[in-house]
Amino acid sequence: MKPYKSKRDIPLSDWKEAIHQVTALKNNYTTLLGFLYEIKDINLTDSHHFTVQISFISDCEIFKVHFPSFPMTPGFCLIEISKELLEKYLKTNVSLLEVKNIQIHTTISPINYPTVFFCFVKEENDENKLNKEAQESEK
Repeated sequence: MKPYKSKRDIPLSDWKEAIHQVTALKNNYTTLLGFLYEIKDINLTDSHHFTVQISFISDCEIFKVHFPSFPMTPGFCLIEISKELLEKYLKTNVSLLEVKNIQIHTTISPINYPTVFFCFVKEENDENKLNKEAQESEK
């Protein structure tokens, strides 16, 4: 792959090859923690909010193939990091069942953004409220 100056310079064929290489690398690891990123801080605001500060490991193989002269964090890796952080907080395995709409508006590069924050908010939907009410009424 040739050096790129921006995301717009990357041809579709190189995107496809980079995604293939990243997927192959990711399959060698059970977690991205320690390979792609490190946790710097966890802040539990209350029972419904927590924030995790991570830093990217800039010499990670993923950034060397996605892309050597213009490293950026692949979108699916951001989703995987979110999943891993949730699992760490909840102390249980989490599965992503459905994705309705994901939009990543900023390229997250380990050069421009070596440290990022993930903010989580626990919301109770109507179904959870109904289940809790039903459980309480059975008591």
